[in-house]
Parts: sequence; C-alpha cells; structure tokens
Amino acid sequence: MASALTTKVDATSAVLQYNGTWHRGGDNHTSSYDDSTFLYADVNSSFVSFEFYGFQVDIMGAYRTNDGRYNAYFDQVLVSTNRIDANTVPASDDDQTIYKTSLFHWQGTEGHHTVSLEDFPLAGQVNPHTNQALMNMDVDYVQWFSTVSHLESAAIDNPNLSFFQYVGDSWKESTSLPGFPAFANGATGHWTTSQGALATFTFQGDRVTLFGVTGPNLAPFSVQVDSGDTVSYSATTPSTSQASDTLGNQVLFTTAGLSQDASHTLTIIVNPQPSQTFVIDYAIVDAAANSQSASSPSQVVVSSQSSLTKGAIAGIATGAAVFTLLLIAVFAFMLRRNTYKPKSYQSRALESEGLSYPLVSALMSIQPSVMVPSPIPNSAHPGNRTMQNVRPPDYDTLSTVGGPSTRPQMTGLRMPTEKNERMVTHTL
Repeated sequence: MASALTTKVDATSAVLQYNGTWHRGGDNHTSSYDDSTFLYADVNSSFVSFEFYGFQVDIMGAYRTNDGRYNAYFDQVLVSTNRIDANTVPASDDDQTIYKTSLFHWQGTEGHHTVSLEDFPLAGQVNPHTNQALMNMDVDYVQWFSTVSHLESAAIDNPNLSFFQYVGDSWKESTSLPGFPAFANGATGHWTTSQGALATFTFQGDRVTLFGVTGPNLAPFSVQVDSGDTVSYSATTPSTSQASDTLGNQVLFTTAGLSQDASHTLTIIVNPQPSQTFVIDYAIVDAAANSQSASSPSQVVVSSQSSLTKGAIAGIATGAAVFTLLLIAVFAFMLRRNTYKPKSYQSRALESEGLSYPLVSALMSIQPSVMVPSPIPNSAHPGNRTMQNVRPPDYDTLSTVGGPSTRPQMTGLRMPTEKNERMVTHTL
C-alpha cells in the first residue's frame, strides 16, 4: 500500500527562498508562532517561493492587525488575491485564532510544483479598528504531502563516509562551533567558509532531506540531484539582533519522487560571501532502501583495540568445539586400540560409537578460524529522477519535521533522542 509522508519546514528553512524586504519576527506575540519563529514582509512585491514534490501543500502564517493583501502563485500562475476586505482584519493581536492559519492551500496531481506568495498591500488601506496600515504578510511554516514507497526513514549522521564525501581540504569537522547551535544527537558536523567547496551525499531510494544551520551569517549554496538542474538556495536569514538568530536542525534541501530502485547523488556547492559559513549536520533517507549501506560502517570497522567482534567470538567458539571433539575422538581411538588388539574389531568398535576413520581424519583437518566481515562496497552510480502523476487511494502517514528545536521522529538506522512535539497528526 502506498504511504503519505508529511514534510514540514520552518519559515527559517533554506528551502524557502525570500526576495524583497523581509524581517525576522520578534515581539511579545512570537511564542504564538510554531517554534516561536516567523518571517514577515512589509514592502510591496516581496516574495517567498519554494519547490516541493507532492499532492497537497499548506503555507501557514498569521492574520494580525497589520497584515494586508497578498497574491498566491502556483506553478508560476496567479491563482488568488487574498485579504482584500479590510473589514475582516482582526481588532487585536491577542486573539490566538489568528495564528497558525492557512495562507494558501492546494491539493491535486502529484508532481514537482512551485508556490509563491507576494506581499501586495493596497495603498491607503488601514485597519478600521486600530488605524494601522495593512502592509505585512507573515509566514510561519510550510507543510506538504508526498507519496513514498516506505514510511520508515533513517537519519544518517555527518561522519558516515559511506554516504557523505567532502572534496578537498576546505571542509572542517567539529563536534561544536562557537556561537552555533549543537549538532543533532551529539554528533559532529562539517563546515566551510571556502568559495566553491563541494560535498556529495550518495543514497538509495525515492527521497532525501539534508539538515544544517541557517542564520544571518550562513552562506548561499547550490544543489544538484544526479544529472538534474543545479538549483540555488541560501541559508541566510534576516537578523533580529538575538542570540537565537542562528538556528540548527534546519532543512537545507529536500526532494522526493526519485527512482526507488536506483542510487542517487546529491551534490552541494557552497558560495559564501566574506564572513559567511556553511554547515552540514545530517540527512534523512528511506530506511528500507539504505538499511544495508547505512548499517555497514558499524559492522565492518576494524578497531585497534583488543576486544573482539561477535563474529570473531563465534568463530573461536566454533573452532574450540571442533578441537574438543577431535581430542575426544583421538582419546577413544587410543583407548580402544590399547584394549582391543585386532584391527578389524577396533574398526568395528569405533563405528559402534558413531565414528569411523574417514570422519576422524576429517575432524583432524579442521582448524579453528576467526571470521571477519568484509566491507560493503559503496555504490555511487547516479539514477534517474522520476515523477508519479497519480495519487494512490490509500495512505499511511508519517511526518518529517524540520525546525530549530526538534529532530524528526523516525524509525530506521538511528532514532532521534529528543521527543518530537511538533509531529503532524494529519489524517488523509
């Protein structure tokens, strides 16, 4: 049965591209937003745009006392102009129902789509209750639904070189960076300040999501999946002069609808300005498609320590058992030989014990051995990206959530340790 995966990204995610004049929200109502983060525009023709693969999408924001008219575009076509009537504007920002409200909703044929919202205030329009100019458009978060082959996902930590490859010496590996949030699950991250720094992530399956850090001093970058188009993104977000401006566990890139049975390569090229940094934390992939490769590093790493692996212990135990059996056989043989002189009778006595000369010879030829597993080769050949155009009728659901405070709650290679309080319980 087909499965529906919910992907949710915060307004501070690099997946959302902002053009025009945008600000990081910060006032006494910030806690009313999801993850206490939001971005807003207050100048005409300021856009937020993003691409997604799926069959349903929702852009969530707020309808506050200074929020005005805006346009919505779907696949580059204007589909609606919203909040034209100033009489519908709320009288107070204290009303909690005006937060986490839908700015745009679409459901239709599954595929790759683009959505844009444009701040489009009407000149001279004011709130009849407060006399405020209606200039703003607030964005809180975005979520969409995609068809996937399997619901279970695996989180791949940055140091896993079966997946991540960093080209050249411009990348640095750290367990922490001063002034930056901690890496997920206490693992390490990779970072660079070099123009043109390149990294790849090779995986199997129909989807991938890359996580890292966004903030005022984070860098632009570009992404290519297999031999597809190179698309530009930016991890730079507006500043509010707060310590929390730099946020971890942010979605840098995500896509779905890839060929399930092929190997894919995600290529990342960093384009920082002076004083900008780019940080990679971890990635999420289909657990079923990557289970063998994802688990192989922990199975094949050869350590210089004296402790033995389970496979080695099993091999030694098997050899010891065979050697003990051999001693018993030889002892029985010598005892019978000393007691019963006729060779023919000796042979019959050994056979009566379930042993014969050929078997004794075979036992003596067996030597104890230690079995060492061989590394699983890393497959890096690119696959082809495909789209699914028809939504199956029945779905299971699972959420992939990206935000500054929580990790996705997944099953697979490694389960996140923090409780995910932002899991979408959306029934399809």
